[in-house]
Amino acid sequence: ELAAQATHYNGSVVRTRGRVRSFDSPRHYWLEDRWGNRVGLLPPEQAAPHLDREISVRGRFEYNPQRRGRYISLDAVEPYDAAR
Repeated sequence: ELAAQATHYNGSVVRTRGRVRSFDSPRHYWLEDRWGNRVGLLPPEQAAPHLDREISVRGRFEYNPQRRGRYISLDAVEPYDAAR
């Protein structure tokens, strides 16, 4: 939903989940859903310990339409528990 309606959520505090992925040059992290949609995670220090793990996050969602960039400034990160 964040990928499909990015302008709607721009500036909002959101909660979502996905798998943490990264790229080396330059080093950055993103949350990826099962359909391949991505949203960047900031700061990278909060995302790094969760690489290749399923997590749930809460934070402020930002969308930059000129760069087609989406990211979440993290307030909370926790392992995703599907049973909850």
